[in-house]
Amino acid sequence: MLGEPDKTEVRSVEPATTGAMCQGAEDALRASEPLYHSLVEALPQSLCRKDLEGRFTFANSRFCDSLNKTLDEIIGRTDLDIHPPDLAEKYRRDDRWVIETGQNLEVIEEHLPLGGQSAWVQVLKTPVRDADGTIMGVQIIFWDVTDRVQAEDELARYRVRLEDLVEERTVKLGQANERLRHEIARRQQVQEALTRERDLLYALMDNIPDTIYFKDTASRFTRINKAQARLLGAQDPEAAVGKTDQDFFASEHAQAAYADEQAIVASGQPLIDKIERLRGADGQWRWVSATKAPIVGQDGRVVGLVGISRDVTERQQIEEERRRLIQGLQDALAQVRTLSGLIPICSSCKKIRDDQGYWNHLEQYIREHSEAEFTHGICPDCARRLYPGMFPSTSTP
Repeated sequence: MLGEPDKTEVRSVEPATTGAMCQGAEDALRASEPLYHSLVEALPQSLCRKDLEGRFTFANSRFCDSLNKTLDEIIGRTDLDIHPPDLAEKYRRDDRWVIETGQNLEVIEEHLPLGGQSAWVQVLKTPVRDADGTIMGVQIIFWDVTDRVQAEDELARYRVRLEDLVEERTVKLGQANERLRHEIARRQQVQEALTRERDLLYALMDNIPDTIYFKDTASRFTRINKAQARLLGAQDPEAAVGKTDQDFFASEHAQAAYADEQAIVASGQPLIDKIERLRGADGQWRWVSATKAPIVGQDGRVVGLVGISRDVTERQQIEEERRRLIQGLQDALAQVRTLSGLIPICSSCKKIRDDQGYWNHLEQYIREHSEAEFTHGICPDCARRLYPGMFPSTSTP
């Protein structure tokens, strides 16, 4: 019997305790609801919930504002009651996917507020579960990301433009590289041609017997060949660079050469085949034929000169010998053509005997042995003798 009161007491206490616990939970739930509503109303995002049939069961003020509707105009309605059919069907498919898979869905899509301007929103749809974990609906949160999307679109356009520019520049760079390659090849060909010409010039300068030299506008040597170095007595052609004729020749010749060269620099006109007599480093006098020409730069100004001298000593000696021979022959001819000494002449017929013993008429002999020519006439005595009838007779007193 002692146990029965206890049982009675227990039976009477258990319902009271359970009721108290339920009441506490309900009180706590009611106390949390204001906090929850305060939170969702303060969110910068739009938030709503739907049941399994797609009917709205909750929405915050931001969501209502986005649709330009009151909460009473939204609760209990579906997307078909609010949005165009195609858009409502799209929302319904997304909701069903979340309910059937139990997974979250996060997308960025275009949002068309009723009567408002199009915007881009980021949408997060999550399943709503009860205490047992059974899905009882969908919660949707979305927020405006128009600025970000526009920035990303602008960035994408810039990226495309940049890629186009890079491709364009790459093509141009390839073309420039190709032109550069051709230019390098052309310059290499030019360089090779210049090298060949330089080698030919050096071979010509070093092997030609004529002396060749280059000078600046102050008549200083800038380059000479081996023949010119031998004439100057220089050990090496480089030894003459920077020097003038004053360093190698007598003052008279050096001054005359300097005057000629400065006239070329001033006038730009060449000096052709001037015969000069000079003494080389070996002490021998020689005759040379000197030709000097100006070197003109790209701006048209004279920047130096080039000279070539050919030894014509032998030619001058031959010319001098020829002049002596001609003069000797002229003198001998003059002597032969002058009548002098004893001339054998017949006292009767007046014929003259030549060196071979032949007798010649006076006219013929003089004509052959002098420069004299004859004109024929008749003297008065011969005229009277030959033509007496043409002259009156004269009486002797």
